[in-house]
Amino acid sequence: MAYNIADGEVHWEQQLGINIQTPPLIADDMLFVSTTYVGSGLESDPHGKAKVFALNSSDGSERWAYESDNLILQKPFISEDVLHFDGSYYNRSQEVDEGGQMRIYVLNTKDASPILIYETLDGFIKAIYATKQEVTYITYKEFVNGLDAKSGKFLWRKDTGNWVPSLSGWEKTIYFSSANTLMQALCTDDGEPVWQFNIPEGTSNVVLGAPVRIADDLYFLTQQGDIMALNALDGRLLWSLPTGITSRVGMTVSRGWTFIGDQDRRLYAYTNQ
Repeated sequence: MAYNIADGEVHWEQQLGINIQTPPLIADDMLFVSTTYVGSGLESDPHGKAKVFALNSSDGSERWAYESDNLILQKPFISEDVLHFDGSYYNRSQEVDEGGQMRIYVLNTKDASPILIYETLDGFIKAIYATKQEVTYITYKEFVNGLDAKSGKFLWRKDTGNWVPSLSGWEKTIYFSSANTLMQALCTDDGEPVWQFNIPEGTSNVVLGAPVRIADDLYFLTQQGDIMALNALDGRLLWSLPTGITSRVGMTVSRGWTFIGDQDRRLYAYTNQ
């Protein structure tokens, strides 16, 4: 469903006939919706029938739908005219001790024609970042991985050192933080470190969600409620603001403001100056 921001009235709604568990991706005049073929009224199918839909953001009309062989598809990532998304599938003939069966799909956004389908046993993929050259993703196994975006050739793998909630990217650099309180920047070409920043205030002050880069600044929220800004090029601390807010999810950064919701249902806004 789409709502008018001014008054909350319904602008349009579209029945897709399949479950949705992740937020849609908005890109220019298109809306990309990943779905899940699990739930009430759906017959169990080990081959999966989860779809990704491309809708017109103006009226919700369908441009195309791509049916995968996966049970679940995660939120996609778009790089120019190429759509990247991933999800779980099940192959009963393949034994997996740790991780799980996953596929990464790369499609043309105009007609859903497949460019690449890559299979891995790394388990649940938390986030994807892609450029024209590389597809970078982080998984349940807490490794960051790099693929060639055109051939699917596996390029590199880096151990994150601990649990990682998500990642984000900007041009040739990806950013993430693990539960060992290290904020890290890696090069997408080879996975080599660009810089590291050790978050202060103890071992429990880990990052919530993915960091957000705007121009040359990198913003993130910690579990103890600290908003921090780093120089995205070298990892230098620019400023830190202790808010005392206990949040369950990451923040949103937009137009010079940072928005945080706490566990008591209150919303806070801070300027990034």
